[in-house]
Amino acid sequence: MPNQPRMAWYICQTCKRPFYRRLTDIRRGRVCCSRYCGTINNGKTTGRSAFGPENPAWKGGRVKHTKGYIYAYAPDHPRASNSYVFEHILVAEEKLGRHLRPGEVVHHNNGIRWDNRPENISVFPSTSDHTKFHYANRAMILNSQRAVLVQQQQLALF
Repeated sequence: MPNQPRMAWYICQTCKRPFYRRLTDIRRGRVCCSRYCGTINNGKTTGRSAFGPENPAWKGGRVKHTKGYIYAYAPDHPRASNSYVFEHILVAEEKLGRHLRPGEVVHHNNGIRWDNRPENISVFPSTSDHTKFHYANRAMILNSQRAVLVQQQQLALF
């Protein structure tokens, strides 16, 4: 079989587990079973195994979420998920001088999810209060839109 790579079993130099590898990889110095063991064996952390600012692909610790929010790198934060926290939560906590309590909801006053200026952030004590706020605003907007429609209809009659 000329197209099949020649393979063999080897023992990882770091964790001493057996692994199956191509002969060409062994000749090139890949004597460990994984990248993790390879970085331990080399005594350095580079590339994918380096976290945070140590990683060469580091872009400052701010990432945009698919729904428009900004994630900020905060590995020690109690609300951290994979070392990231929504930036508006960090801004609200800095504004309040404490961590948010369970159930508190952060609201963007202008509705723009990536606008995390302190003057654009407000905190509601519960999801219920936040929903009531949005419902009251929706009622005001609908009433103003109805008033505009009534005016347009009245102008169309004359």
